[in-house]
Amino acid sequence: MAVVPDPRSPRGLRYPLAGLLAVAVCAVLAGAT
Repeated sequence: MAVVPDPRSPRGLRYPLAGLLAVAVCAVLAGAT
């Protein structure tokens, strides 16, 4: 398993802020204060 490269790594490191913003927007739309 360690020999197989993880394709998720570059994508996860490239857009960490976008994921956090998406969660924040969903929380606001759900009515979180």
